[in-house]
Amino acid sequence: MKIGNFLRTAAVVLGTILSLSPPSNSQQRAPRTFFCGSYNGQPATMINNPSRGNAAFIVWGSDNFSSSGLTPQKRCREVSQRFQRYQEQGLLNYIIPETINGYPVLCASRSANGSCDGVLFVLRPGDDPQAVVEHIVNINLRITAAPIHE
Repeated sequence: MKIGNFLRTAAVVLGTILSLSPPSNSQQRAPRTFFCGSYNGQPATMINNPSRGNAAFIVWGSDNFSSSGLTPQKRCREVSQRFQRYQEQGLLNYIIPETINGYPVLCASRSANGSCDGVLFVLRPGDDPQAVVEHIVNINLRITAAPIHE
């Protein structure tokens, strides 16, 4: 399937970008950290990259999940903690799209062609997983500074 192959390719690119490089020439690289912060007054999953500083990664403005108790602020905290935890556990080598219980999700995975090692977050109804993965790649390649809006 063309879309599936494209998504896996995008995940490989993203994994290459997101993965922590091993230390070289006896120089330790500080790991990136994820946390819930604020972007233009809205809760946002932020990434702190020691070489680039803090940047908004995902802005949580949608109330689509509020009926299940997941306010934008709560989604921000939970998803930011997942990104951080999966990175610390070595699971955030790749971000891959999956469908779980009929819902499109983005997952952390150890390998590009691997399975979902941990759900990062459920996408809003109507979100295109391919477009979200592409946007993440573009953020990390500095093609865009605009965060994802969920």
